[in-house]
Amino acid sequence: MAYRQYTHCVQPTDYVDPLPRTDNAFEVIGAILDGALGGWLPDAILGCDYLLGGKLVCLGGDECAIGHITHFEPPSEKSFPANLDNDFSLNILLAPQGLGDFTFESDSNVDFQKAAGAAQGALLKEQPAMPIPHEDEVDDDKNDYHFKLKPIDERFFGYYSIYPDSKYPAYDPSHSPFQVPGSNGPPFAAPALHLEAEGDRVCQVCNVIRAFTGGPVGQAICSARVFGIPIGSFVCHIVGLLLTPLLPLLAAAVAAAWASARDGNIDDPRVGDGGGELHFGDLIVAMGRWVYDAGHKGWNEFHPVKTIQRIDERSYDDGQIHDLRERWCGLLADVPPFTPPGDNRPDGMTPSQSGTWDNQRQPENQWILHPALDGCRGTQPPPPR
Repeated sequence: MAYRQYTHCVQPTDYVDPLPRTDNAFEVIGAILDGALGGWLPDAILGCDYLLGGKLVCLGGDECAIGHITHFEPPSEKSFPANLDNDFSLNILLAPQGLGDFTFESDSNVDFQKAAGAAQGALLKEQPAMPIPHEDEVDDDKNDYHFKLKPIDERFFGYYSIYPDSKYPAYDPSHSPFQVPGSNGPPFAAPALHLEAEGDRVCQVCNVIRAFTGGPVGQAICSARVFGIPIGSFVCHIVGLLLTPLLPLLAAAVAAAWASARDGNIDDPRVGDGGGELHFGDLIVAMGRWVYDAGHKGWNEFHPVKTIQRIDERSYDDGQIHDLRERWCGLLADVPPFTPPGDNRPDGMTPSQSGTWDNQRQPENQWILHPALDGCRGTQPPPPR
């Protein structure tokens, strides 16, 4: 299998939030009236553009990380309407740090700075010129710990895995949700790198909306300006008002697309057997597109995660993390895009990926990633008859 990607990222200077936050009652009422008067059409088009190609800010291409899995966030845990985003996520604690490094601090900012200053911490650290994220409030209903998770600043919050008892900093899932009977220690937050395997529900639903609203032509009309005046938005409002009687048909088509969507699957980017399915605490090396997610409270992540390889703990040494990262991540960089047998050579491969792709197709090579990662097995020709 191979990773799936339906989104693209934008440069920091190109980021635009089409759904501005507001707590002004008059503005809320105005937005409701706007929707009733055809405003749903430009909002739907802009919303799809934002979700698929606007909320992720590029941070410089693909990156690689080594760490232990702290949490899984399957799409089945999301409720409507949040499950429009049906990506499968997991979080990793970046090596060489362990959960015990974050059990004694009640200030989440201190813990985050500790993680950002460690080996591989640059992947978590706030990058220059990031936009203000779409969400700016902490959900206090889900943040009822002895401490409050606090944003680093107005542009950056960071991502955390929450554990309920600092006396038992273990990955053991049998303590679900990581709570040992009789324990009474305070909870703690471990800064984590967020990885997402993309599902296609947003893409499927937005394809229906785009088809209904004229596709690229409708998008171009809605965004058109004349001498800086948003004439296109006015035209879209009129068209939206005229199309309002057809909204039940659109709703039915959207419902069908919603139901047929394919959830993100963390097995898509996995390579090799790796000893079965992934579990809490597993050590993995992962590569993915490194981005800043401005659609939430602001953090760095791999979206999509493109390759996940489970690593044997016996080959890992905290004191050699820089050497291991250079070796393991360097080998992952040589892995070409997955192509089924018989397909044409992928475009855009690096010379090392191209060499690996050629070697993979030699009949004597029986390996998936790279011979130095998952080994190779030569095959002998059959004996003559």
